[in-house]
Amino acid sequence: MKNSLKEEIFENLKMKIINNELKPNEKINERAIANSLNISTTPVKEALFYLEYFGFISIKPRKGVFVNEVNLKTIKDTFQIRLKLEPIIIDLTAKIKTKSFLEKTLLPLKNKFTELLELDEINDILFHKYNDEFHHFFTDNCGNQFFYNQMNFVYENLTRIRKVLHKDIPKRRETIREHIEIIDIILNDESYEKLSECSVGHIEKEQYEFFKNLDSFSL
Repeated sequence: MKNSLKEEIFENLKMKIINNELKPNEKINERAIANSLNISTTPVKEALFYLEYFGFISIKPRKGVFVNEVNLKTIKDTFQIRLKLEPIIIDLTAKIKTKSFLEKTLLPLKNKFTELLELDEINDILFHKYNDEFHHFFTDNCGNQFFYNQMNFVYENLTRIRKVLHKDIPKRRETIREHIEIIDIILNDESYEKLSECSVGHIEKEQYEFFKNLDSFSL
């Protein structure tokens, strides 16, 4: 999709869905969007097509356009992809980037995490900022465009799921310590097996904490 009006509309609607400004099952009025921008409905329709392609909405003939709901399958599918791909992109980044590059980037991030742990109460804004910085470092530097696109999609969906369900990342101090451990394994050139075990364990713990209070959802 080229950089154009339809892309601007796509990104705007996507972020409204991710941030739960457009709620699950909410109807989207393409004519109202076009009128608000003083444009034809053509770029709006094209943007909606891409939103449906990426799973954010459903276009139902003679009924309208609706934001897709978040259900248990959505959550399971998202964590399943993350569990398979995230350890791979962490390993790829550790292998293809030079030691000096990794130290220059990851040591300052480790220091930020360490400073957060020293606070009596974890700062909400800084936690999410550093958490995003940690994860996007690996997507940005794994050297694989397909993994980059897929993992960004996964992280966008995780953000949406958390906002829709009003669930934050659990056990923040434990999450920070696990991030530091992953950084240390990389910088100390420890084995792939240890890095993979730590990465997988980190995701599985978050997944467990996330699921244990979702009794209201069913497939």
